Amino acid sequence: MFSLFSDKTSYVKNYLLAEDTLHTLKIVEQLGAKIVQDGSSIEITPVKKLSEPDDVLDCGNSGTAMRLFCGLLASVEGSFVLRGDKYLISRPMKRVADPLRSIGEKIDGRENGNKAQLFIRGGKNLQPFTYSSPVDSAQVKSAMILA
Repeated sequence: MFSLFSDKTSYVKNYLLAEDTLHTLKIVEQLGAKIVQDGSSIEITPVKKLSEPDDVLDCGNSGTAMRLFCGLLASVEGSFVLRGDKYLISRPMKRVADPLRSIGEKIDGRENGNKAQLFIRGGKNLQPFTYSSPVDSAQVKSAMILA
């Protein structure tokens, strides 16, 4: 994800070729980055401006990917749909959706944005923030930083 913010190609060695990480890599590609894989090494070349994808962004069973992409996509112009498998769509997302809404992100989904599919309208109008999390959550903090 962080390679999308760079103006240079990122090289990742010993990339974990697991379902969750491969879903994340596919989403990075759908947002416009060029991906070259060679075994467990990956080359990610970002674009100057991330693009609105033609299809939904499938997080598979990765709650971390869904929550972090909520933050990352908050500042990207366009409309985005994050979906997951039958297990992920039952997991709570409100703990990341509410703080992101508080700084201006437009995010909705089932159960008032608590369940996926999540619909995000990204933009550049996010507000500066100070956030104190009611529960310890690296995912929420990371989503806010990415936004």
